[in-house]
Amino acid sequence: MKFLTNLSLVRNHNLKTLSITLGVLLMIGLACGGSSKPAPSEYVGFWTGADGTTITIRADGGADYKSSNSSISGGGLEIDEAGKTLKITFASLGPSFTIDKAPDGNQMTLSGVVYKKGGVAATLEMPAEPELQELAKATMKDFDGAVQSGDFTGFYKKLAKKFQDQSSPDKLKDAFKVFVDNKDDFDLKSVFTMKATFEPSPTFEPIGDEKALSLTGSYATTPKKLKFELKYFKEEGAWKLASIRINTADK
Repeated sequence: MKFLTNLSLVRNHNLKTLSITLGVLLMIGLACGGSSKPAPSEYVGFWTGADGTTITIRADGGADYKSSNSSISGGGLEIDEAGKTLKITFASLGPSFTIDKAPDGNQMTLSGVVYKKGGVAATLEMPAEPELQELAKATMKDFDGAVQSGDFTGFYKKLAKKFQDQSSPDKLKDAFKVFVDNKDDFDLKSVFTMKATFEPSPTFEPIGDEKALSLTGSYATTPKKLKFELKYFKEEGAWKLASIRINTADK
């Protein structure tokens, strides 16, 4: 596995444009391994086969596959409806299935195996609006506090365990050094008293063989609107940060 951070910073009045992504790659090439063709909507979701195999299909055509002896993360989906085949490939390698029965509601059959959409990961319950607001605000406070103090210990503790296992507070500080070095120009405190606008509505998004709570929205900051994309895994009854992306945009 590889810990990935993508950073970009552009000066913009009192608030800088910021983009941060934390992620896990089981294979190098997550960005280039996916399909450029969107997946048919009926196929999108987290599928569990009767044999224990799991398949995750994302709307953008990206796909993951996991069986007892092999796995692909960040692959691409190829569906030939005329030939009734479905493939999940990475660098042209990966499993191929015969589409015996196309998705009908929450069930499909591939190569004789019945797959059902959902499984264990689908049992998550969407938090109420007040909890979602507090979750987003807490993440903003945690990251801003880490940048302003130069101490990422608290921020590290809020990460999902699989990301903690690959990093440390010192590694995070080094990864986000550009923000720490320019902390006078980077300040999220203006959003601490604001209410976030979630658009589209919060949802659960497949990531690998798990589902993440996905919050996309904005804060009405000036002179630019602060937009965000946050993802969380549920671990031991608490939401832990899996991904954060923040940027400013015209209103």
